[in-house]
Amino acid sequence: MSPIDEIPDELFEQYEDEYYEQVWQEQIAEKRKELEDIPINLIIDTNWWIYLTKEENFQFLKLIAEKINTGEFRLLMPQQIIDEWDNNLNKTKESARIIIKGQLKMRLELVNT
Repeated sequence: MSPIDEIPDELFEQYEDEYYEQVWQEQIAEKRKELEDIPINLIIDTNWWIYLTKEENFQFLKLIAEKINTGEFRLLMPQQIIDEWDNNLNKTKESARIIIKGQLKMRLELVNT
C-alpha cells in the first residue's frame, strides 16, 4: 500500500482543491501582469459625452482625459458619435447659456433684495 492510499479521500480532495486554487490564482496574477501594459479601449456614446460635460460630472471627464494621457485608456471614436456630437453641440451650448443666465438672474435678485 502506498502512502497516498492512506490519505482519506476527503482530505485528498481538499488538498487537491487548494492546489488547483493556488495554481489558478498564480495564472490570474500572471495574466494581470500581462494586461497591465494593454490600454483599455473606451467608447463613449453621445449621451455620455453630454452627461460628462455637466458641471457635477466634469471630474469624471478629467479622470478619463488623464487616463488617456497616461496610456491607460485608448479612446475609440466612431464617426457616428462625432456626427451626433456635432448635431447636439449647439443644443448643449444653448442649454448651458440658459442655466448660467438663470443662475445670474437669481444672484442679482438676491443681491438687490
